Amino acid sequence: MKLSRIEIAAFGCLRDFCEDVAPGLHIFHGPNESGKSTLQRAVLALLYGFYESDRARAVESAARQRFTPWQDARYAARMEYDLQDGRRYRVQRDFASADVPTNLWDLLSGREVTDDFGRGRHGNVQFMRRQLGMTRGVFESCAFVRQGELLQVTGEGRVTPQEMGDAIVSLADTARRDVSAQSAIDRLMKVLKEQVGGPQARAAPLPVARNRLAAAKRELEEIDRVRAEVAADAEALQRTKEQANTLDETINRNRYLLCLAEVSELQARISRLREMDEQLRRFHQQVEANSAFAAFPAHERDDVVLAWNSIRDLRQRLVSEQRETERQRRRLEELNEKRESLASRDRELARLRQYPAERQPDIDALAQYWRQAQTLHREAEGRLAAAANAADTVRAEYERIAAEVGDLTAPEVELLTQRLRSAPVRRGVAAALVAALARLVRWIARGLAAAAGAVLRRRRAVQAAPGDDLEPAERRFASTPPDEASRLLQAHMRYLEIAPTIAKFEAEKVACEQAALNSDSAAARLRHALEGLTDDLADLESAFAQFTQRAAGRRQLDTVADQLSSLDGERESLRDTVNRFVAGSERLRRLETELRQQLSAALGHDGKLEELFAAFETACGKRKLHQDATRSLLEIENARGILLDGKSPVELDGLLSRRQSEAAGFIAANPLLEGARASGDREALKEALANQIKDRGQMGLRIESLRTRIDTRLSNLRGRAEVEEDKRQHENEVAELAKFGQSLDIARELIDQAMTEAHRDFAPSVGRFLSDGLAHVTQGRYQRAMLDPATFRVTTEVPETGRLEDVEVLSQGTQAAAYLLLRVGLAQHMSSMSEPVPLLLDDPLVDLDDLRIEAVLDRLLELSREVQILLFTKDESTRAWFERRCSDDGSCRITHLEPLAGRVPAPIAARRSESGGASAVEQASFLTGNGSGSQNEYFQGSAS
Repeated sequence: MKLSRIEIAAFGCLRDFCEDVAPGLHIFHGPNESGKSTLQRAVLALLYGFYESDRARAVESAARQRFTPWQDARYAARMEYDLQDGRRYRVQRDFASADVPTNLWDLLSGREVTDDFGRGRHGNVQFMRRQLGMTRGVFESCAFVRQGELLQVTGEGRVTPQEMGDAIVSLADTARRDVSAQSAIDRLMKVLKEQVGGPQARAAPLPVARNRLAAAKRELEEIDRVRAEVAADAEALQRTKEQANTLDETINRNRYLLCLAEVSELQARISRLREMDEQLRRFHQQVEANSAFAAFPAHERDDVVLAWNSIRDLRQRLVSEQRETERQRRRLEELNEKRESLASRDRELARLRQYPAERQPDIDALAQYWRQAQTLHREAEGRLAAAANAADTVRAEYERIAAEVGDLTAPEVELLTQRLRSAPVRRGVAAALVAALARLVRWIARGLAAAAGAVLRRRRAVQAAPGDDLEPAERRFASTPPDEASRLLQAHMRYLEIAPTIAKFEAEKVACEQAALNSDSAAARLRHALEGLTDDLADLESAFAQFTQRAAGRRQLDTVADQLSSLDGERESLRDTVNRFVAGSERLRRLETELRQQLSAALGHDGKLEELFAAFETACGKRKLHQDATRSLLEIENARGILLDGKSPVELDGLLSRRQSEAAGFIAANPLLEGARASGDREALKEALANQIKDRGQMGLRIESLRTRIDTRLSNLRGRAEVEEDKRQHENEVAELAKFGQSLDIARELIDQAMTEAHRDFAPSVGRFLSDGLAHVTQGRYQRAMLDPATFRVTTEVPETGRLEDVEVLSQGTQAAAYLLLRVGLAQHMSSMSEPVPLLLDDPLVDLDDLRIEAVLDRLLELSREVQILLFTKDESTRAWFERRCSDDGSCRITHLEPLAGRVPAPIAARRSESGGASAVEQASFLTGNGSGSQNEYFQGSAS
């Protein structure tokens, strides 16, 4: 059986719900309050209804009322499902009415088949009992797992293990799933009871025939018995008379023995009285000897002993601790002296307590930076002085040449070079001059590019400014003769040679000024940081040294404080030890004084503590002797009173004399009693004598009764031949009925044997499924599991001990996995014998960890190839597992349920029209209740 579609108009918190169910694994996922458990209960109500019989029970009516819709007058649902043989059905139920109108249609033929399964009251249509072969209770115990009830397979409110086994037997041994082997046995028992009769029956044919036969036999026996008893009564009468005579002799003998027992008892009592009198005398002497200690306060002994033990223990402890305490006292004096020295140092440095020593790293960095700036400034001044000396030697020549050729541009130099080359006479000299000039220019450019780069770049920038051209140079040097051009070029070469010296001087001058600024800035920052921390800032080195000294003093102050704290802790510990020893000594003196005072008050004299304690112990012993003697006197007096039993010793002596006289009388009457002794005590003899006297009276009555019976026997009896004929007829009737009952018993035993075999077969099958599943879920830890068919308890072999243990002693997760596999195994076993049973599981994995959850889900996925599984869960890991394992599997599906607060009713009519089946108009009528007729009318109209 596989569910194919669920449509709910309104059921509990669900409203306008419609879903096509996957043929394999279908997961309904959603948070709490999204209707998962309600949907599961709705499916169960559609399959089996709320009522199991035509008589509505209060708990069943309460269950129906519990799921009454919250805000909707409709309370109805329907569901379509397919059977293994290809038949398809649709069940519709209207839960709004207490009678729960129910309709079942065969979708292949379009015919309503409700009456084929018997239409009872309250929607009690047994189509699931016929199609699945199991009752609602069996279905709930194996295939239906409510939230939090995974472990409750059987028990109160559920089917018994016997009912579960009978359901399995019914599926295994009968052709019809609604007929069980137990029902066949019940019918046989009914026939046996009605046509034959059971052991307790009275009006059935066999017991009646047996009663008649027994009556005939009794009548025959009565005839024989009366004849025999008449002769026996005469013999019994004679025998009874003889027994009466013998009993008379026994009574006389027991009376003699009782008299002897009383004599012996009286003698023992008198002897015991004499012993007690002697004991009374001795205890009176003890009381008189210790009477001086009668009022001694012995009740104080426990307190005194406790105090003495405390004093003794305290003495031993003080003796053992004395040497160590003296050493610690000397150490305490040393620490006091050291603390005075540190306290003096602390007072000296107290003025620096608020000094900001924590700023020393920053100020040290500023001082280092200032010193580096001073060093850089001095180095820059030295370089500037060297550059100034070099510049002074060429400054006049530089100024003269700079005025004439210092502003020659590259085009002008090129023009003068061409003018020099154009000279006819000195062409070789000009070429040599030009080559030398080019080499000099390249050498100067490479060697002094860093020093004169800025000046040359400024001049080249001026020479290369926009708008410049060669026309002014051509006009300027157009008429320059070659000799003049040679002179100008030589002057320009000299200019290029000495210009870097001047440029280096200018650059060092700028660098020296910048170093001076940096030094002043560093000094200002250091002076600002030291402001308020030193006495004088005129000399930064002195100020920084003063700051360093004070910061060191501040840190030393912290060190001194830490040392003082450490010393105070050690001093406190030593002082506690010394004080504890002193307190112990004081407590010892106080305890000794208090105990001495207590003992002196009790004894009435003073002395050493040890002597007083010994005397106190002796006095307590004598006080105890006095108390014991007094108590013994009282006990003996009480025992003496009991022994006398209200009589005086003289009366006991007189009673002994009388009993001795009676014994002598019995001997005189019967000399054979001489030397007889009783085997029991006096009470046993009295009881035996009373019983014998009673028996003697009964014998007299029996003698009279026997005489009367002998006179009245054999009256009003039938003839023996007539009674024997009736007996033969009754024997034939009993034989025929017994043979018929034996045949019925054989049939019943054969069916019961088949039931036993089915019980024996299903437990190992489910056990193998349990073993394989539990080994897979626990990764091989538990590999063997067994099921007890009588109690449905699961046991597994624990690897640490090798013993079979009940899973209830294991972890909650292992229990949950075992009982989930048990339910699945039961459903699978039943499915293998008949119609596959769908599994409806509501959050069965809440007690499992993530690894076991995935293992169980993998197992369920494998099982979903054989049976349909509906899993209701809120677990996110289950949803992630489904997306990872089943996203491409067409036989699996996941439905996400939204919380009630954010749920939007699905357009069921449209979805129904897309998937086929009822029309959109029918769907709207069912879900909204706005059609022309009632819901029942819709159910009837949509059957076709």
